[in-house]
Amino acid sequence: MVYLVGAGPGDKDYITVKGLRLIEKCDVIIYDRLANMELLTYTKASCEKIYVGKQNGYHTMNQEAINKILVEQGKENKLTVRLKGGDPFVFGRGGEEILALEDQGIPYEVVSGVTSAISVPASAGIPLTHRKLSQSIHIITGHTATSKNQLTQDYEHLAKVEGTLVFLMGLSNIEKITEQLIKYGKNPCTPAAVVSKGTTNAQISVRASLEKIGQIVREKNLQAPAIIIVGEVAALNFTCTRLEEKRKLRVGVTGTQSFVNRCTAMLQENNITSLDMGFMVVKETGQETWQQVFETLPLSTWLAFTSANGVRLFFAECERRRFDRRELAHVKLAVIGSGTREALENNGIYPDYCPNVYTAEELAKGLCGQLSSEDRVLMPRAVKGSKMVNEIFAGEQKVLYDIPTYDVVYDREKWERKREEMRGLDCLVFGSTSGVEGFFQMAGEKEIQQLSNMRIIAIGPVTREALQKRGVEHVEIGEQCCIESLVKLIVR
Repeated sequence: MVYLVGAGPGDKDYITVKGLRLIEKCDVIIYDRLANMELLTYTKASCEKIYVGKQNGYHTMNQEAINKILVEQGKENKLTVRLKGGDPFVFGRGGEEILALEDQGIPYEVVSGVTSAISVPASAGIPLTHRKLSQSIHIITGHTATSKNQLTQDYEHLAKVEGTLVFLMGLSNIEKITEQLIKYGKNPCTPAAVVSKGTTNAQISVRASLEKIGQIVREKNLQAPAIIIVGEVAALNFTCTRLEEKRKLRVGVTGTQSFVNRCTAMLQENNITSLDMGFMVVKETGQETWQQVFETLPLSTWLAFTSANGVRLFFAECERRRFDRRELAHVKLAVIGSGTREALENNGIYPDYCPNVYTAEELAKGLCGQLSSEDRVLMPRAVKGSKMVNEIFAGEQKVLYDIPTYDVVYDREKWERKREEMRGLDCLVFGSTSGVEGFFQMAGEKEIQQLSNMRIIAIGPVTREALQKRGVEHVEIGEQCCIESLVKLIVR
């Protein structure tokens, strides 16, 4: 079965509930340039990812080759998602892909997406219809499929149409579009607007008269993808000024995807523009270490988690093993802080101990203070976990089964996609010492120099110390080692 899923206009949160559910369970995902890459993080580990991106002037793969891949995957009897930017049926060539599937008798379903034609103007405060100003919307392609930089519409007719004109994929032709509209009678003073990279944190919008909008777009060096809006409503700006002031603050967040997702979500809840700068990937160490964990579990009286990632991976392994949760009845549970506690509680289990100060050192000290000579603590955690924990347990002569179940590795490809977004950041958040180490491994001199011009926030004193050792002195930390404190510090 092949599902053609609309990814929405850019912001990953515009994906539909149905679309996200399919992404989470698909066996193969075939995606293009306009789909937000962060949506790929919701796929299962075994999912095959195939990139077929296209952009103006350069095609990674032509449409015929894409159709061939869809047919091949459809014949494999796999749950295949074709993830397309915007909506598959709004200049998305979804119809052509369906014809190829039908020709081979392959079943398919279309899952509509939020089209950029509507959502991008709205994100810039432009209502495409408004009483007494516009009672109709006309969505137009900005170039033809067969001839480069050629217009495809009857501009003599378009110039006389009342209502709002919305041009998709027309940025490279904006001068031709405006010239043709004016040539055939559209008032040169008609309001116009262009919104670049709409709904994303890189969104830029400009407004001007029809005769001047092209010049301003070139002066501002606006980049595709962009939407052109022509009509009286283009002069409107229905954005909340108070919120827009807060959104001008641009905060980048580094760390594992779990940390980044939780932190950016909380910042967005506070109307602060947050950018996913995550380039770290959690990688399990393998079945041998999990076998060691589950063999050690019956011997343990405590099970301690030092991160939300550790909790997530442990219970995912429980699912794979069909491990009965009742077999945890003999152990008490300890967590390092509020984020880890939340991850545990999401599995219907509540911790017996959480330190007042959310650090590995305080977890070890506090836990040792509660242990008898008969207690034994199992701690499945990261390969690069704090050695201070081992030292404290050894000093207190307490038994610790420290088993590294996962490692955090650095993804060079993800970093290359993120590094350009560092320009214009006001603040950069570091969620761990491994994140600091990874940043300085990946970053060039240019990115490292940028740190001196932005606010640097670390999740806690250990991460701050790691930054200071790298020469970054101006590092702030919250009251606690948790995302809530980070966000409070930024908001304040």
